[in-house]
Amino acid sequence: MSRRVLISSLIYAITFDVGAETQRSVLRSTNNLAIYTEVAASVHDHLPGDGVPSERVPRCLFDRWQRISHFSYTTVTEEVLSRGNGGLDTTMKILWSEYAPSGSGWQVDALPRGHVLVSHTGTPDSPMTVSFNLLKGLVLVNGHPLARLPESYQTHPTFIQLFGRQILDVMPSAVPEMQFSARRDQMGWGVHFAMTDGKLVIRAILRDNISPLGKASPTMWEYIPREYLNGDLPATFVTGYSHWMNLSNQVIQFRPVQQPWTSVPDNWALSSGILSKGACRVIDPCSNTAEQILKIMEPLESKYNIDYIFNSSVGSLEVELPRFSLSFTLARGDSVLHSKNYPGMCVNKSQGIGTLIGLKSKLVLGPAEPSSTRPKAVLIPRGEFSPRIVGSHVEVLAHPSPKNRIRHHIFEANTTLGLLSDSGALSSKLLICYLHALTSHCLPDPLTRRTGTEEALRLLDSAALRSFQHLDAESAHYLQAIEDLSPQRTYYPVHLQVMETIKWNSNLMSLSQHDSF
Repeated sequence: MSRRVLISSLIYAITFDVGAETQRSVLRSTNNLAIYTEVAASVHDHLPGDGVPSERVPRCLFDRWQRISHFSYTTVTEEVLSRGNGGLDTTMKILWSEYAPSGSGWQVDALPRGHVLVSHTGTPDSPMTVSFNLLKGLVLVNGHPLARLPESYQTHPTFIQLFGRQILDVMPSAVPEMQFSARRDQMGWGVHFAMTDGKLVIRAILRDNISPLGKASPTMWEYIPREYLNGDLPATFVTGYSHWMNLSNQVIQFRPVQQPWTSVPDNWALSSGILSKGACRVIDPCSNTAEQILKIMEPLESKYNIDYIFNSSVGSLEVELPRFSLSFTLARGDSVLHSKNYPGMCVNKSQGIGTLIGLKSKLVLGPAEPSSTRPKAVLIPRGEFSPRIVGSHVEVLAHPSPKNRIRHHIFEANTTLGLLSDSGALSSKLLICYLHALTSHCLPDPLTRRTGTEEALRLLDSAALRSFQHLDAESAHYLQAIEDLSPQRTYYPVHLQVMETIKWNSNLMSLSQHDSF
């Protein structure tokens, strides 16, 4: 990649080989002079370690560029010093986002050939000297060349959270307490870095707000690593946002993780221990309100994966399960959670449906209107299920994928037919069949009037499970899980067919382990 950039830069550079008079005319343009000096810096930055290309074509282009730079540096010097051409300042702003031209402008360094121009930037407390070598394209700040951020910075978890695997070129920072600043801005922000006791500090200033030398300091923002907020906020607000503290007022702004450099007034903000946005505020997951709602939602979701948002303008509480894409509303003066995803339904006070007794990972919805004849519905997450015997019955827990999004199935309790109506998908039918088998008991279920094993075998023998065109991965997984319910039988001894050994699953009731599976 560096070789390609070098060749491209050299080709661009030799376009300035147009003769003395034409070249003077071309370089009088601020834009052309900026291009010339930027290309010179690009050539220098992408040269091999020994400063000379080894391949024939790049070496030929480089020799030609050397001739051009030696021929034209006096013209560039005259343009910058005598004519006040701002092209070099433009280049410096591109190469180093924190650069601010000083009032004294550029001067020739005290060298025999006068090919190094020197300027000053920074603050009165931290002045910095910048030099540009017109023959080599070398930029120095306080005598140090541009460099990459040290590896200890780029591999730090805080850096990876914000920049991923980006490789940043840096220069010394003019900001007090900071060690490096990124050469190029991030979406208009100048970024500064420092390492303190093994902790990486990242601060940013909006480039448009960077004050000239001697003026009042602009607002400084500091990045807050996610781990500092773990256990205090719902996971959505920890992993889904980049957190920036305004050092002037100690307010932490929450910016979407895909837009860490977008600061707008309607972002979530944490001030005085309250996370709010307009009329909405986030309820502490450890508060009494959140704990009461958690008792209802706990079969589906864990404590910090539930968002509790109170809207003071309407007096309602929004309860969101982001991983399941489920939302509920608790209106002022109401005592039930109404579903946004399934209109007309609310969380049922009784979480029983007359079957799947022992399945803990479920949420039962009922009609919001008491007079409605709409049947109950049960939400069950997709994923793995683990049974264990507790007392005289089995208890089944779901273990969804740890991904950010969890899909779920919905079934309706059809009291007329005495069964759970599925969505029609093969995977939905196989899941309910598997769960019937896992939760089987010697007594029939009130809804189906059959034991779980009997209902599972009935479903397996139905035409609906025999007519399908494609077996997806989820359906194949549930089929294999159903097959594994049958006990394993082997001959004993192996070489004789006289006796058998039966291996039972100690976590399942014996009735669930039917040979027909």
